[in-house]
Amino acid sequence: IIAEYGVRTDFYKDTSAFVLCYDVTNVDTFRNLESVWLPEAAENGLDVVGGNNNKQSGIVCYVVGTKADLAAGGKRQVSEAEGRKWAQQRGFTFSETSANTGANVNSMFQMMFADIFNARKLP
Repeated sequence: IIAEYGVRTDFYKDTSAFVLCYDVTNVDTFRNLESVWLPEAAENGLDVVGGNNNKQSGIVCYVVGTKADLAAGGKRQVSEAEGRKWAQQRGFTFSETSANTGANVNSMFQMMFADIFNARKLP
């Protein structure tokens, strides 16, 4: 696991976007956003405090609930409202997607790339 961590942390340098993903059918993955992923980002020098409202960092921050297609089958453990609220409280953009059906995947990436472009614009 140490080797995996070492490779993963290399990607924090010169980051333009920070995407936190969780599985809407697994509440533990949602809890890990706060207990694992935000602390790891901070430990690796990523300034995500204030999220997209932090204009100095220039980092676009997204929270993405995955496996949204399984939510209709009664497997949802994290409501869309709960995920959205958590993201908004931190100034992050929120989206729910499904890799299985493709729902919102393209639109989320298009929105993120537009946000990156706008964050990088020169005055």
